[in-house]
Amino acid sequence: MSIKYGNYTEFSDHLFTFFRNSRRPYRIMFELTNRCNFRCPHCYNKLKERIGKEKQELNTASVFKIIDRLRDLGCFIIGLTGGEIFLRDDICDIISYCKSKAMIVILFTNGFFINEDMADKISDLSVNKIDISLHALDEKVFESITGVRGSYRKVMRAIELLHKRNVQFSFKTCPMAHNEHELIKISAYAKALGVRHRIGSDILFNSRHGCNSALAIDKLIAADMSVYSAERKKVINQNNVVCSTKKRNSFRQVFRCGAGYTESCVNYLGELKLCLHIDEPSYGLLEMPPEQCWKEVKGFVDGLNKEDFACWDCGLYDYCDWCPAKSWIENGGLLACSRREREKAMLRKDSVLSHGLYER
Repeated sequence: MSIKYGNYTEFSDHLFTFFRNSRRPYRIMFELTNRCNFRCPHCYNKLKERIGKEKQELNTASVFKIIDRLRDLGCFIIGLTGGEIFLRDDICDIISYCKSKAMIVILFTNGFFINEDMADKISDLSVNKIDISLHALDEKVFESITGVRGSYRKVMRAIELLHKRNVQFSFKTCPMAHNEHELIKISAYAKALGVRHRIGSDILFNSRHGCNSALAIDKLIAADMSVYSAERKKVINQNNVVCSTKKRNSFRQVFRCGAGYTESCVNYLGELKLCLHIDEPSYGLLEMPPEQCWKEVKGFVDGLNKEDFACWDCGLYDYCDWCPAKSWIENGGLLACSRREREKAMLRKDSVLSHGLYER
């Protein structure tokens, strides 16, 4: 008997609820490498932290073993990320192995290495989706962000090749001072191609990592409204706040993304973690039984949920993008309030109430 759903959102919510209740990680992000050919100023994966680390990367056999263990835990949606995943010579073998395990495969890439041959392989491997980082459509702006001459043409060519082969892909853009005038252009370009575009996380690292590329908060919220307000549904929940994750946020848990409930991640050393942005705790999947690793992750999250967490009673909660990863990077702890995120939430609330409610 088949189960019918009205739309993908309805199906996704049902899937989330089912796996949350069973407390199984059906979605895993697997960081295959921390090497990257770009030098983007906003990236958490800093160059000085990458030097020499390629020697610590998992070999192909170890990657396969971890994929087997993730499958045993219940994972069937896997995101392969980096660094830049196409720097690995065995990336097609890894994709093929995931597909042989009946996994939905999503690739996260900057697109630089996708030429005719690689585009054919991606199509032949039936990759489910590719998430491409596209931070500008102006060539000079683009390469001022990547730090690599010639990168613009290679990435735009990759997009053309994937589109021609009907490979599903989407764009992600990090808003920053470099590209504030590019955001609406990218959104229009994505719409013309019939693909999804999302403005990714605000720069997380300007306070502790010395990055001065963060976009001014008022401009960030204005861009958020301009790009998405016309496309968001005007649906009002009981609190007069529209939020597509309303059902998920109704659970009083620190990690709204599902970490420790339905999601987790694995770093390039083969350690199961809460989030790629959070350094600890971590549990070696090649040294410990996978069930024990997952039990430790769940236990850590449960401990956080018992803490006195001010966000749950905050009037800005439904408008705020705060998460423990941002707290970790900005403050070195998991539960501290972020001044930047609070200011953004206040402006977003004012914009929502002034311009009409919209779905985030």
